[in-house]
Formats: sequence, structure tokens, C-alpha cells
Amino acid sequence: MKKICIIGPSGAGKSTFARRLGAALVIPVFHLDQMFWRENWQSIGKDALLDDSKEVMTTESAWIIDGNYADSLPLRLEYADTVIFLDFPRRIYFPRVIKRYFQYRGRTREDMSAGCEEKLDLEFLTFVWNFKRESRPRVIAALAQSSSEFDLIVLKNPRQVREFLGLLVK
Repeated sequence: MKKICIIGPSGAGKSTFARRLGAALVIPVFHLDQMFWRENWQSIGKDALLDDSKEVMTTESAWIIDGNYADSLPLRLEYADTVIFLDFPRRIYFPRVIKRYFQYRGRTREDMSAGCEEKLDLEFLTFVWNFKRESRPRVIAALAQSSSEFDLIVLKNPRQVREFLGLLVK
């Protein structure tokens, strides 16, 4: 477990989990949100994200990359030796997105680029709400269609995440 791809809906805790996993395994962590968004919410674009992701995955001997970004998922699956899917129910991740907004409102989270203050709008809420119906089937299809060999770990709730991390820290 040296090249790890963490996927799941917004609010599942991918970035927090990635940081904790990185600390436990002493592996550098790369957040796709931080790679994709430059200062003040300026996007680098999908092609640049693919290029930057590939550079990390081919030059680093070990890495953890967390994020959604469906267009880059096949590439991440190609290089990963482990995929961890935080497949939480909506009743967990949707309220977390709202809580996160109030927790970081007017500030930038550590997994984001400078000037990307926490925001919440209808478009994002709709994306998060529809994850189970729209994004999750694409994630599952990408996992099934990948010809790469990787260990797939599916964690269904925060308790399973805590237990998984607890096994690594012992």
C-alpha cells in the first residue's frame, strides 16, 4: 500500500482521511482540489489536472491522492496499488458538507489553495445530493472496467474508517 487513491462523495472526509493515512504510513498526500484550483478559485483545467496528477504518480515512489474528478479517475486507477472508496450514505456526507461550510466560512481549508475560501452554492449542493444517483454509478463502472490490478477497500461509514486507521497505527 504505497500508491493510494481515495475516492468518495464530498463530505465523506476524503481529505481528512488522506492526511491521517499519510501520517500513519509516512506517505505524501496530494489533494486533487488543491491541484485543480489555484488561488481564488482559478481552475487549471482538466487537461492540466491530468498532466499534474500523472507527474505525481510517475515521479513519487509513494503517494496518496484524494478527490472526485471523474475525468482523472481512470488515470489514478492505472497507477494505484490501493483504492479506498468511502462509500458513505447521503445522510452522513450531505450534512457534513453543510457543517463544513459553517466551520470554514470565510476561510480556506488546508486541503485547498490559497484564497479558495469555503463556499456553498446550489450547484454544489445539487452535485453532492445527486452523488449516489449520478457519480457513484460512474465510479463503480470505472472500478469494474479498470484493467489495472489494485486492492479495493470499501469503507461504508465513519466507524469503519476509524477501525481501519486504528489497525494501521497499532
